[in-house]
Amino acid sequence: MSTNVNIQPTKHIGTGLLAVAAAGTAQPLTDGVINLNRGSISAATIAFIAATPSVPAQITDTGNGFLTAGFENRDSIRISGSASNDGVYDVQNVAAGTITLEPSESLTAEALGATVNIIRDISPETITVKNVSGTIYVGPIGVSATNGFPLASGESISFLAESLEEVYIDSAGNGDTAAIAIVYNQD
Repeated sequence: MSTNVNIQPTKHIGTGLLAVAAAGTAQPLTDGVINLNRGSISAATIAFIAATPSVPAQITDTGNGFLTAGFENRDSIRISGSASNDGVYDVQNVAAGTITLEPSESLTAEALGATVNIIRDISPETITVKNVSGTIYVGPIGVSATNGFPLASGESISFLAESLEEVYIDSAGNGDTAAIAIVYNQD
């Protein structure tokens, strides 16, 4: 069964379905079959090049894994595990072995060697939940028919959340299904 959630995001990062296994038992959206297109890489092949007056700061990967990992032009990325460059940066351009940052960004030169983690920074996320069948309830952990936002079959709701782990659904019946779309706005 294929269900389309009709939204027009700037950057679409995932969709999926979540069938509630047991009415009265809230489940996080992370329990769904959600395919997140969230760029991420963790490697000891990553180095940092400081900006010069004519070339923006760059991140290089001798393993050429940036495109395969799912990074795209104009992403925002979050770096951790580096000696001097942990933080969030705006990307201008992505190639297999090079991420070029926006000219306003700066990095400290750092050789490869340490395992560096880079993920697409996608919060806050706009999450759209569309009810496919039955009646579902959307809310934080512990959501139920008495305290959740109700959605009848065919209805949808969109909201901001820092992560999928913050959002739960419950249902009036076993096997009721929600279609989920996760997006974030990108300037």
